[in-house]
Amino acid sequence: MMVRQQNMTIARMIPAQKPQRHMTSRQFRVFSTSGRMFSRRIGNNDGPTLAHFIQAAATRRLWRTTLRTINELGEPELRKDMRIWAREEFDRHKTERDLERIKYFIAAGKKQLEVMAETLRRSRLS
Repeated sequence: MMVRQQNMTIARMIPAQKPQRHMTSRQFRVFSTSGRMFSRRIGNNDGPTLAHFIQAAATRRLWRTTLRTINELGEPELRKDMRIWAREEFDRHKTERDLERIKYFIAAGKKQLEVMAETLRRSRLS
């Protein structure tokens, strides 16, 4: 009888666990063998698709073409400024995930690059 009361006392002294955070309907709880709990997302996650990888390749191609065009500029200070400008433009939109907006930014970047290349070509002629 004494042992039983002692176990009950010890059980009461264990602090209550923290309340679990709210889970969305797309998540479920998984318990590992060690008893540690972690969450996983299920269902339609917003990870990259094949189209995202294709657009990422187009973005890299635009970046390389932009750098090649900038390297054709004669003045080192102008090249440096243009490289900074290009990096800021790419960084400003690097977290975009909407495919239509990504396509728009790539098309706009190509157009700006064409204008810059044409201006460079005309400046060499004069």
